[in-house]
This record gives sequence, C-alpha cells and structure tokens, in this order.
Amino acid sequence: LLWGNGYTLIQTGLDGRPIALYPLRSDRMTVEIGDSVRYLYKQGFNTTAYSSNQIIHFKGLTLDGLMGVSVIEAARRTLLFSQALDKFGTNLFAN
Repeated sequence: LLWGNGYTLIQTGLDGRPIALYPLRSDRMTVEIGDSVRYLYKQGFNTTAYSSNQIIHFKGLTLDGLMGVSVIEAARRTLLFSQALDKFGTNLFAN
C-alpha cells in the first residue's frame, strides 16, 4: 500500500501450471504500456522483462486504471487540495 502497487512473479512448471509465487519489490519495477503490458524488474545492473501473464499486479487506489497511487501520495494530494480550498475561501470572503 505504501507504493500503490504490488507485484508477484508466477513460477510455472513444465505443464504451465503455477507452482510458486514470489513477491517482487515495487521500487524496482517499471511498467511499460504499449501494444501489451510489459513489466521490467531491475536487480542491480540486470533488468528482466516479464509479460503480463507472468506477473500479478495488485493496484491500490488508481486514477487511470493501470497504475496505483500510494496512500502517502493520495494523502498529500488531499492535503494540498484542502489548503488550496481554504486559501480560496479566505480570499473570497475577504473581498
């Protein structure tokens, strides 16, 4: 929830059935959206590309339906909006 997105790698057996799930760090993942969704996971100097059928993508609060927004970012936006609204109201009634 702190990152807004969670990622899990699906390991499959020879028959294509899932045999294990591995959580991946959200700060190391980049999502490329083009003709298809591709997940790029960086480990040190190496980057591994995964297709959308190899990754489970857990989204938090989302504004576009594709990427989640972290809880901290959502709270920051709410506070900034509240401050702007308060300033607007103060100026409106002062004039």
